[in-house]
Amino acid sequence: MKKLNKIFFMTIFIICALSVKAYGAKATVPALAGSTEEYIPLQNTITVTETEFTLVKRTVLPYENIPLDIELVDYIYNRTKEGDLPFHIFIALIDLETGETFNPNLISDTNDHGLCQINKRYFEYHCETAGVDYNTFDPYNPYHSVDVSIGVLNSLIERYKSDYIGTELIEYILSCYNRGETGVKNYIKSNGTFSTPYSRIIIDRSEKYKLEEVYEYQ
Repeated sequence: MKKLNKIFFMTIFIICALSVKAYGAKATVPALAGSTEEYIPLQNTITVTETEFTLVKRTVLPYENIPLDIELVDYIYNRTKEGDLPFHIFIALIDLETGETFNPNLISDTNDHGLCQINKRYFEYHCETAGVDYNTFDPYNPYHSVDVSIGVLNSLIERYKSDYIGTELIEYILSCYNRGETGVKNYIKSNGTFSTPYSRIIIDRSEKYKLEEVYEYQ
């Protein structure tokens, strides 16, 4: 009798197992005495093939913080990429030079003109330094102003990058842009530093113009 009961229960077990296999259903069948593990037939297991994605870095420009045409902002970004002048520093320079107006037609009391406030006395000199044709230079054309200003700043970076690095280099060339190279040397003699209120204000203001680097899957 015990042998028959054993055969009976074994038959029931086999029938259950075959039913699960046939329908691909999920069943709870004790694998061992006292086990509560869930039994999942192999044919019911779903294999997801992993799709290959490319991780791409994208630069986001702070257009909303810069009251200039998007095309001009893009132009400035591309021009700064050609050298070692940080984009956010240059935008902060325009911010300070124009009194936060970003007015390309501005003329100051000291005869500085345009978006980057280039002094009229040095138009020809700065155009030559920047490789811009003086005869066609229009100080109120923001693209011309940007070209000359970036050209001058990049030339200063090249000249002093062996003497200074990082923020010190940026502060030095900003002070030169504002005071002239001789003016900075005199300032150092009087104050013991090349860091000026002008350079420090630009460094501080530049924070809101920093580029954002985001990573996306494509």
